[in-house]
Amino acid sequence: MPRVLFFLVIATMLCAIGSTKSVTAMASRNFGPDQTPLGETLAAMNLIEMRTPRQSWPIGTILTVTRNARGQIVKVDDVCNPALLAPQLEQQGVTYMISQTSEMQSLEQRSMSGGISVSAPILQQIAADARISGAQSFRMNVMLNNTKLLYTDASSLRATVRRLMEVPDCRDSVRQARQEGKELTALYQVLVADLSYSVSFTGDVDASARANAMSQISAALNGRVEGGGNRIIAGNGLTFGFALAPFSPMPQ
Repeated sequence: MPRVLFFLVIATMLCAIGSTKSVTAMASRNFGPDQTPLGETLAAMNLIEMRTPRQSWPIGTILTVTRNARGQIVKVDDVCNPALLAPQLEQQGVTYMISQTSEMQSLEQRSMSGGISVSAPILQQIAADARISGAQSFRMNVMLNNTKLLYTDASSLRATVRRLMEVPDCRDSVRQARQEGKELTALYQVLVADLSYSVSFTGDVDASARANAMSQISAALNGRVEGGGNRIIAGNGLTFGFALAPFSPMPQ
């Protein structure tokens, strides 16, 4: 299905949502564009890069987005997560598909042969999450394995969102977001992989400071330090790229 038609289907499907009361949105995650091979590959696939992958998002998750002055997405907030509906969705035949493109295979091979350098903006985000001053004091390479693109068709996404909107808390959350003037979206593609990082320090960093930094960095990535202490396993099946279908404004 052409992308424009796909978006029109999603927008039309969401027009008839009624009014409800408020519920607070769930967790936030930060991300943005980057000039690394990873960022460039994601951009070529029309996917948004997540700066610090933490956990997988189910397709169909309803989200709000925050943009900067240039229109770039800088923050996403979960509004309603279809993981709670997984058994019902599975029984009703909502299907998701998996693929691996040549771009993804090339990126994975490159990363596994020595890692892809993590750029300064991402290092700064990780340093901030880890509460470490001076991101320039360490460098990181990211390795990807078992990279997969998970996606769904318009019919399944529409069914997912429709069923989510039957849940009172989801309706309330969407209504509250609309009242606050937030931009609502639905997740329809996620790029997931097993992620690990190698960390190297610059300058004279003693063993104690290095171990402390590794502990904080691994915590920021929701990972664990492995082996000789310079490798962090972030986790399996983590989302690091995604695409969103826009909502149209809902009626009063």
